[in-house]
Order: sequence, then C-alpha cells, then structure tokens
Amino acid sequence: MKKTILLSVFLCIALILQAQISQTVSVTAGGLVSVLTTNEKTTATNLTIKGIIDARDFKTMRDDMPLLADLDLSDVAIAAYTGLDGTSIWTENLANVIPAFAFYNGKIGKSKESLKSIKLPSSITSIGQAAFELCSGLRGTITIPSSVTSIGSGAFNSSGITGILTIPSSVTSIGGSAFSGCFGLTGVFIPYSVTLIEENAFSNGALITVDSNNPNYTSIDGVLYDKSISSILRCPSSKTGTIDIPVSVTSVGNSAFFGCMALTSVSLPLSIIAIGKHAFNNCQSLTSMILPASVNQIGERAFSSCYALSSIQTYSGNPINLSSSPDVFKGVNKTTCTLYVPQGSKTAYQAASQWKDFMIIEEFSTAAAELIKADGLSVYPNPVTDEFQIHGIKGIATISVFDCNGKLLLNREVENNEYVSVKSLPKGLYIVRIISNSDMFERKLLRK
Repeated sequence: MKKTILLSVFLCIALILQAQISQTVSVTAGGLVSVLTTNEKTTATNLTIKGIIDARDFKTMRDDMPLLADLDLSDVAIAAYTGLDGTSIWTENLANVIPAFAFYNGKIGKSKESLKSIKLPSSITSIGQAAFELCSGLRGTITIPSSVTSIGSGAFNSSGITGILTIPSSVTSIGGSAFSGCFGLTGVFIPYSVTLIEENAFSNGALITVDSNNPNYTSIDGVLYDKSISSILRCPSSKTGTIDIPVSVTSVGNSAFFGCMALTSVSLPLSIIAIGKHAFNNCQSLTSMILPASVNQIGERAFSSCYALSSIQTYSGNPINLSSSPDVFKGVNKTTCTLYVPQGSKTAYQAASQWKDFMIIEEFSTAAAELIKADGLSVYPNPVTDEFQIHGIKGIATISVFDCNGKLLLNREVENNEYVSVKSLPKGLYIVRIISNSDMFERKLLRK
C-alpha cells in the first residue's frame, strides 16, 4: 500500500513538473521583471508579451525564467536601451533589434536550452550577434520576419532549428557562423537581396539554393559559389563521396569544406590558385589529395584533422611556402601518408617548412605530363591513382585504354567532366585514346 501511495505521489510531482504554465502580460520597456512575480518567473513555460520591451526584458527572460519554452513576441515593439542592464557588455542597444546575446549568456557561456519556439516581432530589422547561439532546444523552422535586413554573426549558431530555412527578400547581409552547426537544417534559400554572406555562415549539412537574380552568389547542386563561379564558398557537410569543383574555380574559400566528414575525394581543377584557411579541416574520410601546379597558396590548417589522408600528390616543382600558414597538415599521419612530388624536387621538399615533416616523400616522373591536352580536350590527373577526369568534350565521346602491347582493356562512351575508373588495372603505363565529334588524340597514362 505504501509503495502504491509513494508511486502516486511521484507521478503527481512529475505531472506538475511537466505542466504547461502560461502567462500573458502587457509591459513597458524594462518592466517584465516587476510585472511577473518571482514564482511566475520561475514556473512559467509559455509566455506571451504585448507592449514595449527592451534589452533588460530579454535579460529577464534569459536569466530569470528557467523553464521558459514557448515565447510569443509577435505583438511587441523593441525599444532602444542604453545602460549596463542589457544582455551584453555593450551599453547601446538599438530599437527594433533582437539584442546581442538575447538568449545566450556570453559571460558564463550558458544558453537558453529550455527555449523550444519563438515568434519574433514583425517590426524588427535585425537579429543581433549570438542572439540564439547554442539554443539547442529550439525545434522546427524559424520564421524570420520580412522586415529583417541583417542577421548577426552567430545569431543561430548551433541552435536546434530544423527543416528548410527561407531567408526573406528583405535581408541583405548574413553574419559569420550565423547558422553554423545547425545540423537539423536540410535546406537554405538565399534570395536575390543578399549581397554579403560572411565566413562559416552555413557550416552545416543544408543544401543551399540561391535565387538566380542574386548579383553576388550562385549555387550548384547545393554548393555555394560566388556569382562568377571563381570561388567555392561552402560545401554542405551532408555531401558524400566525390565532389567535382568546376574548372572556372580559382580559389577554395576559407572553411569551404570544413567538417565534410563523409567526402572521400575532391577533384581540384587546374585553375585552382589558392586554398583558404581551414578549407578541408576535419574532412575525416578524405583519403587522397592532388594539388595542381597552379596552386601557390595554402592557408593555415587547410588539411587539419584529415586523419584518413594516405597520399598527397603535388605537381609544383618548388614547395609552396607554408611559413605563414601554421598547422596546414595538423592531424595528418605524416609517418604513413605518402607525399608525391615531381622528379628532381625531393630535396627541396625535405627542407621546406611543414613539407619536410612527411617521412615518406617519393618522386614521380613528369615525362607523362599532369595534363593530357589536345584542342580543348584534357585528361587529369596523370599519373593517376584510381580514376581520371575528362574535360572539354562536346556531346558524347568514346574513350579507349590500351596496354603497351596494344591490347584493348577498356572501351566506353563518356560525357564532359565524367570520371573514368582504372581501379581494375594494375599499376603501369597505358595508352588513352579519346575520339569525339571534333577531336581525337592518344597519350600515355601512368597508373601508380
């Protein structure tokens, strides 16, 4: 009997704890702390506010309402506030702005994890820095009012928002890491109005779609590029397997592939000149990397934490100067990862900053050029490990691979930018013949 009574008591307590306690209040700026009693602040789970609020009221919601889960601010106006009682160290808080650190206490590093949903005021023009950072309890899509023109850095960083995020056409700028770590997002739509996207704004798995009328940005297969497709800016971390970078790209942006842990191969075109900071950081499944001779700049930690890298092949006869780019290969196993360098350059690499850390440095012959090219057709790379790519085909072409005795080993149709696998062929020298409507050529191909 006692056990039954105790069980009933515990169930009642659990039900009480889970009960939704709603409060609807009308306030004037800075008045929320006094409108609600201490008990109401500590027990309220649902809160609807009407009237005028400022940064002081956001601080009350953030720090004094531990169970606050559902918040409706759709009928409030946000007033300017100057003083030290707001949500951040900055004394100036503008009107119609969700204040910086609104629901993330930067002083103690604690977020409003209880917050599950929020309806934002329809009059706001900006969402401040780190306003919802680490609010992991947020669920579902977030509706950004059409009055918003800017989204601050880290605004929703590592929050729990999910689904497809539609940026309204009023927004012109999106701050760095604004939606970084929002791994519940599956898609992001960027309108024509956005002219500035700062670094790491979308470091998550969401596929990115850009309005075709946007003057500064475009997207291909969910990957974000600048408008001219000369720089790759962000590859979603949900991408797997192999990704081909368009031949027009000259730079891999900072953190462009950061955290793409399921990518096994990235094909860099011969046009690549610069690889930015953290470009491939934490690409833990990347097994090999080929650096064209055109590359002359690699940023710090570009290949950091690429634990699976077993080979790096560079076509530059002179080692790229890495003295100003610390930890480029931090985490790469330099005892087992083979660095392949052009014939005659091994000594230079053995003496060069960071390159010399590789214990296995092997030269390869450049007698077979890295690029097989004839009248617009090209095959890359050469030597090849497992597969090569064909550029410049118009329509359909036929590719044939022969051994040195003239025996046909492979014959198939291919399209432009298509990969051809040679994994089944033993290491050695082969003849590649490509016949298209306008071109035909034969060259030697080395599989190493």
